Amino acid sequence: MRVELDCSLMTGRAETHDYLKEKFFFPEYYGNNLDALHDCLTDLDNVEITITVPEEDGAIFQKVQKTRYVGGGPTS
Repeated sequence: MRVELDCSLMTGRAETHDYLKEKFFFPEYYGNNLDALHDCLTDLDNVEITITVPEEDGAIFQKVQKTRYVGGGPTS
């Protein structure tokens, strides 16, 4: 799975949870809180996440994070 996150769209708590739910295809029962976010993220397998953060000077910072979660938690 490949997910691109634009941090400029995460302007508040509710907006952030809605955005992440949409981008990661979280289930309808997603609880819109950090515990639910942790639970849903650790259920993912083979995720490549690109995070785009706009800087104040107009530059764009991007980070690519490749993560593999198996069995409900991070693996080594």
